[in-house]
Amino acid sequence: MLNFIRKLFLDSDQLELINKLKETPDRVRIVGRGTVVANQDMLVQSPQYKQAVENAAKLVASR
Repeated sequence: MLNFIRKLFLDSDQLELINKLKETPDRVRIVGRGTVVANQDMLVQSPQYKQAVENAAKLVASR
């Protein structure tokens, strides 16, 4: 029943975010409206974070 209600009121991006949050239990939690708390160790070890740090270092070095 809850899935049916979600499909009625949420768009595909919101449903995708809900599914991603379900796949990462105890690592990410929603605290309030629009507030997400994530495990910092998980974030620092992610490939996206490592790439962002590398890009930032290149940007600083180029100036």
